Amino acid sequence: LVREAFRLYLDVGETKIRALLDHHAQGSEPLDRVAAILTTIVSRDFTAGLVRAEYELLLYACTDSELTSEVRAWEERLVGGLAEALENGGVTRPMRAARTLVNFSRGYELEAMLNPTLTDSDFRDRIELILATIAPFRLGTA
Repeated sequence: LVREAFRLYLDVGETKIRALLDHHAQGSEPLDRVAAILTTIVSRDFTAGLVRAEYELLLYACTDSELTSEVRAWEERLVGGLAEALENGGVTRPMRAARTLVNFSRGYELEAMLNPTLTDSDFRDRIELILATIAPFRLGTA
């Protein structure tokens, strides 16, 4: 039952993230798009309970090799979508950079569970700082 619930969660998440990547595929500077995508993902329906549930599912997936594979594949698709935008923004080693940004975002989600006063603006400021170090002078706000 837990496995099937988690698969449903991954399917819904995949649909939302794909729509988000598609929505931001055109328009502004590629690195600004990455910042917007990650800000939206972190702030999506954010409640400490939802994030806690997601992390509980991730911990459960670590004990289930079938789910571990599915979660890793799901995350690779997210990383791949971000890497494409990073590459378009002139970032060298875009896969490594995308993986780092996803890991940072996960850390921020954990911090936000402990500090509910953090805002989308706090996340955006931090992610832009990281993006500026990856590709200086490429952010529209830099």
